[in-house]
Amino acid sequence: MTFYTDATDTKKITREIEKNLQDEEKAIGVLQLIAQLCLTTELSEDPMTLWLRLLSENGVTAQKWKGSEAVIEIYPSGTHGIGKSDRLWFQLGETSVAVIKAYKSEH
Repeated sequence: MTFYTDATDTKKITREIEKNLQDEEKAIGVLQLIAQLCLTTELSEDPMTLWLRLLSENGVTAQKWKGSEAVIEIYPSGTHGIGKSDRLWFQLGETSVAVIKAYKSEH
C-alpha cells in the first residue's frame, strides 16, 4: 500500500497562520489532521473527491477552489463566527498533498 505524503512547509504555513488568520488554533488543528490522514490514506485516482470526503468526515468545511482540478479551499473555522474569513489552500498531487497558503478572505 502506498499512502499520501504531507509536503506542507509547516514552518512557512504556521507563520502565515499566525500573521493572517483569526483562529490560529483551528487552522493548526487542520494542519495536524491532514498530517494524520496522510499516514493512513491510500493514493487515489480521484484525489479531489477523496480529500473533500475525508475533510468533511472530520468536520472540516472545504470546497474545490473555483476551476482548479488540484486545489481545495479549506475553511478551518467554518463559515460563521470568529475566523469565518480564514482560509487554507490545500494542493493535491499524485502522491503528495500540501497546505500552500493561509490567508484571510476579502469577502
